[in-house]
Amino acid sequence: TYDATIYYTIDGTVPTTSSNIYTEAININATTNIRAIAVKENWDNSDMLDIYYMQAVTVVEPTFNPDNNQTFSKAFDLEITCETSGATLYYTTDGTEPTDGGTGYTYPIKINLNKTTTIKIFGAKSGIFPSPVITKTFTFKAPAPSIEITDETANSKTISIRCTNADKIYYTIDGSDPTISDTRVEYTGNNTTVTLYKNTTVKAYSTKEGWDDSDISEAQYEFNVTAPTFDPEGQEFEGNETLNVTLSCTPSDAIIYYTTDGNEPNISSPTIENGSSIEITQTTTVKAYAHKDGWNDSPITTANYIKKGV
Repeated sequence: TYDATIYYTIDGTVPTTSSNIYTEAININATTNIRAIAVKENWDNSDMLDIYYMQAVTVVEPTFNPDNNQTFSKAFDLEITCETSGATLYYTTDGTEPTDGGTGYTYPIKINLNKTTTIKIFGAKSGIFPSPVITKTFTFKAPAPSIEITDETANSKTISIRCTNADKIYYTIDGSDPTISDTRVEYTGNNTTVTLYKNTTVKAYSTKEGWDDSDISEAQYEFNVTAPTFDPEGQEFEGNETLNVTLSCTPSDAIIYYTTDGNEPNISSPTIENGSSIEITQTTTVKAYAHKDGWNDSPITTANYIKKGV
């Protein structure tokens, strides 16, 4: 309407003839509610114009320290912040979607995490758009057990399977996968010992409630039969003399295979009990090795007995 005066407000209040007079374009840089009326003397006031301008600004996405680009093996405090001043953060730790109807938190937020947790969070602030919901899963993984020898004898090795932060340890001593094997042993606790008596591949992993299972640890333990010894050792002897040569090795229950014709002994050769003797009456080359089931065979040893005057 020609010659009318426009009165306006930018704070959402109802304009009157005491409000701002419109003379030029209104600059806005935030979400603004403009209300205006036109007034002309001896005319009825116009209907009120009510326009709401929403600024296309959103709350900055929350940030995490540490981030979830790693796995964790112990509890820690997660800190969440937001670069938007005055924003309120809403989050869940049970996988449900957060809403602004719940409890809001000012930042920085500190959350103690001690198991695998999925956090969903967004930031909100009056007058601007909320941030999108950010989902982060913080994965905890049980540490792999250590496998070490704690005691060793001529016939056995005692090992410790240990994990400092676990509920249970599962292990096998037959080389099978402990995650699926029917022969696996379940141990409740974080330290167990096993005594081995033969060549053994030990595999173990640990578990903890709310955590991913650990990687599988593996260790191989070998038992070696010692090379047979001869008593007396190879030597010359008198023509009328008979030598009783004792063959011995460790362990005491190993079987000794031997030859007296210079050929290499094998599993088809004659045997002698560990610590027993053979008679030597003429020039002889004795070769021997020792065997025990589940152990590595000994190397072959050789002794030459030479009869004088021959």
